[in-house]
Amino acid sequence: MKFSHFAVTLLVLGSSPAGLAGDTEPHKVYADYHSARYTREHDGALGIWKYSTVGKNSRLPNPVVNRNADLIDESGRHELASADYPLVGMQSELDPDYIEYQILSAKAAHIDGFFVEWGFFDHGSERIRRALTTAAARYDFEIGINLCDRWLFQQLPAMRPELRGRDQLVEEFIKNYRQLLRTIDAERVTARFKGQPVIFLFGDGLSPEEFDHVNQAVAAAHDPAARVLIRPRLTGKLGANSALVQLWESAPWFEPGRGFRPGVSGFFGWVPTRARPGGAATLEAQFDRHGTIDDSLEYLKQVMAATGSGPRVSSATPGFDNRSCAGWGNDFSLLVRGQGELYRDMWKFNVANARNLDWVFVPTWNDWTEGSQIEPSVEDQGLALKLTAVAAARFKGLQATPELIELPLRLFKLRKRAERLKRIGLPDMPSVSATLDLAAMALARHDPDAAKSLGEAETSIAGRERAVPQPERLILVGNANGVLAPIDRITPGAPPGGSIQRLRLDEETAVKLRKSYYEAVLEFDYKPTRRGKLEVLSDTDRTKSEVGDFGVIADINLLEAGDWQRARVRVFARNCAWQHRLPGGNDLEFRGAAEVRNVRLSADLFRPAP
Repeated sequence: MKFSHFAVTLLVLGSSPAGLAGDTEPHKVYADYHSARYTREHDGALGIWKYSTVGKNSRLPNPVVNRNADLIDESGRHELASADYPLVGMQSELDPDYIEYQILSAKAAHIDGFFVEWGFFDHGSERIRRALTTAAARYDFEIGINLCDRWLFQQLPAMRPELRGRDQLVEEFIKNYRQLLRTIDAERVTARFKGQPVIFLFGDGLSPEEFDHVNQAVAAAHDPAARVLIRPRLTGKLGANSALVQLWESAPWFEPGRGFRPGVSGFFGWVPTRARPGGAATLEAQFDRHGTIDDSLEYLKQVMAATGSGPRVSSATPGFDNRSCAGWGNDFSLLVRGQGELYRDMWKFNVANARNLDWVFVPTWNDWTEGSQIEPSVEDQGLALKLTAVAAARFKGLQATPELIELPLRLFKLRKRAERLKRIGLPDMPSVSATLDLAAMALARHDPDAAKSLGEAETSIAGRERAVPQPERLILVGNANGVLAPIDRITPGAPPGGSIQRLRLDEETAVKLRKSYYEAVLEFDYKPTRRGKLEVLSDTDRTKSEVGDFGVIADINLLEAGDWQRARVRVFARNCAWQHRLPGGNDLEFRGAAEVRNVRLSADLFRPAP
């Protein structure tokens, strides 16, 4: 483990803990949890790892974004809708092992819980909330709600076309909100302040008058109450000497001098203002607007000065870069991550003002699409999380435990290595599973003995891996007759496909694949013929999940007609049956707005030692 970042941070923040004497509530640190992200292997879907849109309000020459997460490069990295690449790789937010990794990583950094960006009970965010809640109960972690009320008006009408008009949507919101209050009030892991659940209301959905109606309905039904915090509505304009003057938007949720609207308990800090026009610097020129460290600190001052009856919640964000989603179809904005300078200075402000604050909120834990995540990435090697560990401990008056930061990643990788051995066909290793469970519980307690348990499990797993024979390599190529067979049986000449092209695996090879665990990559050339998509489908035995179809190998967005391109996608042994049950007795189908040629499947087949 490298400690240089910690040494620098301790010098910046100071070495003695913040005084907490007289505080009636403990200081807490929470992080925003962004969803939903899936994988083909775990869910049969990708969620927002894949994204395609246009920044309609952008002034940039090319505001188009098209990230196809099924595609991988030569190193195996996916084309994610993400500013950076996750250190743990592309994972599913419904995978219990990944959820465990995230929660234990957050706890190692002295984060008390996640506030889940949540829409309504029929929304995909509810699946994520339930999955997080289950794990949170095991590891003494908290789960809150960041209520994205705009989703009700944007997404629910498509799901429930019988709901017509805003009044009906608001009544549906009331039903969901009342059920949400009952649900979180009954859950032990709910984030609370002075015993009451806390809900963050993101805004841009309900009007203040509609919010009044919601509160009246809750009161009339005698539902549980919650402290509702609203996101600050700050904008800005350039003043003298290029200083950014922070301005409150005209909105009756909060007015300086008059305070908060009834039913609103205060603010929760969010990503600071980005109101400067895109600059001349190389990076800033790629954005419509940006903010600086000074702007961000002034934002924190404005938020902290507006006090209500709820927890006083500041924020600290490591940066912002929404090029991967074009601002969800709006424009491009930036806060430079650098080497942690912005994040350090925002935390330094919060530590210095700890007596005037109750919570610090980190936007975000995992919004990879907007580049605001502190979850470790390949690019930062966990720097943001390490800075959090030191600063959050300082804010809470605790001793930092930097030696624990990298252990959750070791735990996650060991669980996946043990799972892989099981799929290859080796017997279960209950003692290893038990040792990993002990390590997880030790990590949840900030117990450094977790490292010892992980070492024991690693020794056992490595011994099993050494006993696995070298894999058999298969290279299969499609021929002119539509057969996918080993390369030495192929006759040359594979003509371009039309809107549908199908391939059948020769039976001898199909039997091998059915009986083996394998790791495979499918390669092909495709030429877009129009705007649309190209789907690659397989015959599968797996029942559809709540979110996806395991028979889909890849789904590639095509923006327009174009030249030939080479694609590489993963093929998962769990998902493909190779039973010739696609139309015409085939195993693979390419369907959509592209021609396809030069199909090649490379697979490594693993079998346990005799």
